[in-house]
Amino acid sequence: MATRTLKESFPRFYAQVSLDEPVVREHVDQLAKYDIITAGSRDDEISRAAIKKIKSLNPEAIVLQYLNLTDLAQGSPELYDIQINHPDWLLRDKKGNPCRVYNLDKGRGLHSGTRWAMDPRSDWRKLYARRALEIMELGYDGIFADNAWKYYNWEANYWELDMTNDEWIQAWAELLGYVKAQLGDKLLICNGDPEEKYLENSDGDMLESFMRIPLRNFWDEMEKAKLVSGMGKILITYSYYANEMITDFNLFHWYYTSSLLTDGYFCYATTFDYWHPEYEIKLGAAQGEYYQKDGVYQRDFEKGKVMVNPTLKDFRVKLEDEFKLWGKEKVREVNLSAHSGVLLQAL
Repeated sequence: MATRTLKESFPRFYAQVSLDEPVVREHVDQLAKYDIITAGSRDDEISRAAIKKIKSLNPEAIVLQYLNLTDLAQGSPELYDIQINHPDWLLRDKKGNPCRVYNLDKGRGLHSGTRWAMDPRSDWRKLYARRALEIMELGYDGIFADNAWKYYNWEANYWELDMTNDEWIQAWAELLGYVKAQLGDKLLICNGDPEEKYLENSDGDMLESFMRIPLRNFWDEMEKAKLVSGMGKILITYSYYANEMITDFNLFHWYYTSSLLTDGYFCYATTFDYWHPEYEIKLGAAQGEYYQKDGVYQRDFEKGKVMVNPTLKDFRVKLEDEFKLWGKEKVREVNLSAHSGVLLQAL
């Protein structure tokens, strides 16, 4: 399944916001700086107006709408209708009980959960596809399908189901294929650990909490990124959590340079209107994939290069040419402490 040709140059960026927040609506023009944006509202007219504004400022921008793939919130009208008229659409455990999402509270014991899981083997797929098509009528370029889980049991969720995990993957892959067929050339991008069968039936994947220390392993994250991009799919690298200060430049530099080793569309902040000055450093097209040299990982671009040190060691690297470190002072060598990265702009 081919995915449309997207931006070839670096850097490239992603933003995810709610148009129901007044501050977002007041500064929606700021979203036009990004290449891919997930933005939606409960009010269709607000969505239409935002898309029109973004596209007028950046015709190449891709605007997606968030649509949860696996579950519905307690109290939603759609869930009520399903409970009454389509109870077979609800995912049920081996005892026949409906499954709640996020029912395991970080190892402290079970709780009820506030979202109800849907069965991918049911006609939930038809409702999801219909909702997606209705959203496209507002002018969106595609769907951001959250909770595309590769495993149904993980640190925040536990069910005993009458299907194996392989059967779970196959069922959701078939659902994604059905939805993508309905969407045609509109995009379907998932959020979850990348799974080959999901990627075969969609247009891309977001790596949430990308390179977050200590939750993520650098080499594992790079393999995930390779899987997505290697299949010709869109990769989003989402690296920011709300309990981290947006101005923690050590974290920012680590996340950003790690992302530049990949083909990802990078997102660091949930507050979309904070635009780092480093984003203005244009690197042009990548000159191949990343490689390891002098103890660190490097990638070359038309107008610069990036270096990342994912180890616990410190390195001092001599450069083959003179560069501007983060677009500022000229350097012929750089220091990379543990879990750090630098961006070098060509002169």
